[in-house]
Amino acid sequence: MNWRSFLPSRRVLALLIAVIAVTGYFGWRMSQNRVVRAPAEIEDYLFWQAKDLSEFQLLRAGNGSLGLKDLRGRWTFVFFGYTHCPDICPVSLAVLGQAFRLIDQTPERLGQTQGIFISVDPGRDRPEALAEYAAYFHPRLIGATGSVAELEAFSRQIGVFHALEKPESGKAADDYLVTHSATIFLIDPEARLVGKFSPPQNAEEIVKAFSKIRAIHSEGAKSRWTLF
Repeated sequence: MNWRSFLPSRRVLALLIAVIAVTGYFGWRMSQNRVVRAPAEIEDYLFWQAKDLSEFQLLRAGNGSLGLKDLRGRWTFVFFGYTHCPDICPVSLAVLGQAFRLIDQTPERLGQTQGIFISVDPGRDRPEALAEYAAYFHPRLIGATGSVAELEAFSRQIGVFHALEKPESGKAADDYLVTHSATIFLIDPEARLVGKFSPPQNAEEIVKAFSKIRAIHSEGAKSRWTLF
């Protein structure tokens, strides 16, 4: 018996080599993209999957613009509201301002976080007034607004609903309330929507959760692992 009859044909051998190569490649990719699991105590603050935000355009004081580039490279807390809000907005912004003051106690975090207060009441909230209102709660809180279409486009990306209510009978046309979300949203340095802090908010809890979210993000970047 010819021993060569036991050897695989060139076609079979080529197929085996291809299978081994493909298996090795996907094995390598899997090793490079292991999932970093979030601790159970912060799962409620994270979305199941990070969402890449697309370009948007809002207006800030001094005819300045606010877009996607302004989110990259730092962590951003976003809150939707309006300056005439009687309760939810000042309370939530006060909590966020206190959270920033706690974050500022850790030197390496300075300059890496910012807050954006987006007014969904462009008819009454001008950029200059927004800047003053937001800065009252913390210097790194930015005020921004836009046209109705611009606000709707960005709020849809975040998943926020807002609507102007009709003035009560006998009140002036500009004396109205606005229905809006009371959630503080978190965007990572890659401009991805990653987390949320639902009401009632607590500054210490926000900072504690944020610290763990940052740690997971840093581990993923260093190890080339996916986070979400």
